[in-house]
Amino acid sequence: MDPQQRLLLEVCFHQVVRGLDTRSRNSAPESAVYVGIQQMEYGNLARPYLHTIGPYSATGGSFSVAAGRLSFVYGFKGPAVSIDTACSSALVATHHGMAQLRSLPQWAVLAAGINLMLSEATTAAAQSAGMLTQDGRCKTLDAGADGYARAEACTALMLADGADLSNHIEAAYLQATFINQDGRSSSLTAPNGPSQQAVIRGTLQAASLQPRDIVALEMHGTGPSPSLAFNLLQLRAVSKEAGLRICCHAPACGMLSA
Repeated sequence: MDPQQRLLLEVCFHQVVRGLDTRSRNSAPESAVYVGIQQMEYGNLARPYLHTIGPYSATGGSFSVAAGRLSFVYGFKGPAVSIDTACSSALVATHHGMAQLRSLPQWAVLAAGINLMLSEATTAAAQSAGMLTQDGRCKTLDAGADGYARAEACTALMLADGADLSNHIEAAYLQATFINQDGRSSSLTAPNGPSQQAVIRGTLQAASLQPRDIVALEMHGTGPSPSLAFNLLQLRAVSKEAGLRICCHAPACGMLSA
């Protein structure tokens, strides 16, 4: 079994036990699973050691089973979806989980993201594309920013209607989510300014908020200094409010992609 599937089982167990109230546990079928997962490297690593094809050869390293195994273990009968949108996979999984809640607020939704670095080939490919920093450290918002450093993480959230969270001490309220795509840009991985502005405006509209209501923004934090300046220009085009706090986790723990 892919170690990513194993780690998802472990991390999500704590969320299922702590995040579902008694009513939800007694009606586990009314639960959905959305998993953001980008790399499936374990199959290539294990292939030289698999002398025979067995019943677990397909399920042990499958994208779909990353979510499906969670539904199987906990008896969830709602949608079980594995999502790959590169480094935004976990966020997009959470977005679709929120959409599920809006249509069926009585349900619970498990949203998770996983990224383990099991093969040097993926790092080598990113390095050859000029994406990675030379010294292994992210330097977001610094003049010396020259790329990102890859890192590992597994995260899980139990999403539920706000009315069900009154007795939960550890809870955060998600006002709204919104996603889009760059479309045509200067290259496949290059950002698109109008598209970045559109996703910020779309999120504000979905949350019924104005730019002045936002006090902090978590940045993606990848790429060289010109790329970061480009991101800030798009933010400035949407919000001209002073005092907005810009923050980024990447310098502290690397680019988690989960």
